Amino acid sequence: GLRAILGQVCEFAKDQHGSRFIQQQLESASVSDEDKQALFDEVLPFARMLCTDVFGNYVIQKLLAEGRPAQQEQLVAAALEGNMLELSKHMYACRVIQKLIEKVFSARDMDPAVLEPGTPGAKLYDPAYQDGLLRELDGSIIECVQDQNGNHVIQKCIEQVRPISRINFILGAFKGNMVSMAMHPYGCRVAQRVMENCDEKAVKEALSELICKIDALVVDQFANYVVQHIIEARHQPRDSAERKLVLKAVRDNVLTYSTHKFASNVVEKCLQFGDATER
Repeated sequence: GLRAILGQVCEFAKDQHGSRFIQQQLESASVSDEDKQALFDEVLPFARMLCTDVFGNYVIQKLLAEGRPAQQEQLVAAALEGNMLELSKHMYACRVIQKLIEKVFSARDMDPAVLEPGTPGAKLYDPAYQDGLLRELDGSIIECVQDQNGNHVIQKCIEQVRPISRINFILGAFKGNMVSMAMHPYGCRVAQRVMENCDEKAVKEALSELICKIDALVVDQFANYVVQHIIEARHQPRDSAERKLVLKAVRDNVLTYSTHKFASNVVEKCLQFGDATER
């Protein structure tokens, strides 16, 4: 069991099979809290390094997911606080940051006793502390959006952090950048998350930026996905002025677009999701 590897936990965490073994032990109800704590104590000084390890990152994710609030708080303080930007852009560590946002930042059903100030773990569940961690990304939002790893962290923030006003500094960074985001291989995904999760006012602002360049977006290899998303209107009113403008732009160029590699996908979406008159 777990006791057999105490003293060599970090070596095991960095091994494919060892990492999996530790994860299973942490999940197991038959492993005592004392043994789990011993493992935790051994990992803690190396947590920052394990975040960036191909197999170690899964052990840190599992500790965040399964650990008690006090353990989660120690882990974040030791490994993530002060390193949020660097880790968000790291191939393996970005998964740890996403797990933090998913498990901790969007915890809606915490036991109020845990949240009493002074209780071990309470600090981590204080929105002000969490927002401080997220604000480490401030000033580098677009850099993260355009990063192959960082974009996943930004998407996760938009999907999970509530109320969404907590990430106004992220949404603010998108202002004036929506077109370049839509035309970016990673930014186009973030643009779609904005439309799915933001309030009507923020979505309207984003759309009005995109409408100005709609002809360039329809034929773009990445932005065409964003335009398709607008046409599907799964998250916005189908009769929005912005959506009508997109449909009109497609209608006005339907022959050209129908034979275009990327724009033809948009035409197809119009036929699929438009109502009888729009079609």
